[in-house]
Amino acid sequence: MIFDVVKLAIGAGTHIMTNRQKRKMLESDAAMLHAQKMASGEIEYQQVVRQSNDKGWKDEFVLVVLTLPITCVASCAIISMECL
Repeated sequence: MIFDVVKLAIGAGTHIMTNRQKRKMLESDAAMLHAQKMASGEIEYQQVVRQSNDKGWKDEFVLVVLTLPITCVASCAIISMECL
């Protein structure tokens, strides 16, 4: 009985370790493929777009410009409801 539990635990542990090793190998292969695509120039455009999106302030400005009138109208509506 105890030996069966130990055997099951050891089997589960080895299965988990095997899956971890497979995952690490797949991640390594994916990183290598990504590096090869970067070296050949296939991914360069995507990186430039990501960098420009990260440093952009235009989206935040548009968000403020669009949100400000909505908040003003909403606050006026709330204030006028309280006055009634």
